Amino acid sequence: MFYWFIIPGVFMAILISFLIPHKPSEGIVHTEIINRKGLHATWSDVLAYPMIRLAFFAYLFFNIAYWGFLGWMPSYLSQARHITLSALGVDASLPYWFGFLGLVILGFLGNKLLYRFRATMIAISYLIAGVSLYIAYTTGTVDGSVVGLCAAAFFLYGGFGPIWGVALDLLPDSLRGTFTGFVNFGGQIGGFIAPLIIGGIVSATHSYNDGFLFMIGGVVLAAIALFWLQGVWLRTPQATEGA
Repeated sequence: MFYWFIIPGVFMAILISFLIPHKPSEGIVHTEIINRKGLHATWSDVLAYPMIRLAFFAYLFFNIAYWGFLGWMPSYLSQARHITLSALGVDASLPYWFGFLGLVILGFLGNKLLYRFRATMIAISYLIAGVSLYIAYTTGTVDGSVVGLCAAAFFLYGGFGPIWGVALDLLPDSLRGTFTGFVNFGGQIGGFIAPLIIGGIVSATHSYNDGFLFMIGGVVLAAIALFWLQGVWLRTPQATEGA
């Protein structure tokens, strides 16, 4: 059964190879950071910048909600709503379809219309995702719960592309690979602790309510970090040139 998952992976690899350009048509975005001595910034200099830490924590808190949502949604539907994914049939895939739409639509907006305000757009998306998660577990109907989960998926998945665009524009070319790993490490921390903490909460309270509140808290904290980051980014040369 699991061998079938190889097929979409290979298919996506082929699409990426042929459809994603090796260099953007507008040219590569070059970012320069100068330290107090007037020299090009090193890795230690970059870590001293608040915006770098903001990106790290924004991705950490986001992943608390994302992996909580991804890992606990089937259990929530089964135990709290008394329905299984197999019983839902095609409806079980609806949140993931909405997640795909979020990736496309918010990715387009972040790359075009809202380029200078990507961090704010992502922050608002995360807050809407938090409201959607609240609706998902407070609504009295199964249909209402599925609608809430679909909306949450749209706005959670939708931030994946734009948040990396914001983060990478903050750094000089030579440090982008290392910084990507640094921010992703924050995401791995969030992804590691989220299922453990939510599982502990559900086991202790015998309710998913506090687990959902924990995920909502994650997106709220991520949004706060991104609102802060937006103000910093608007003072960078990239934002000024795009004005």
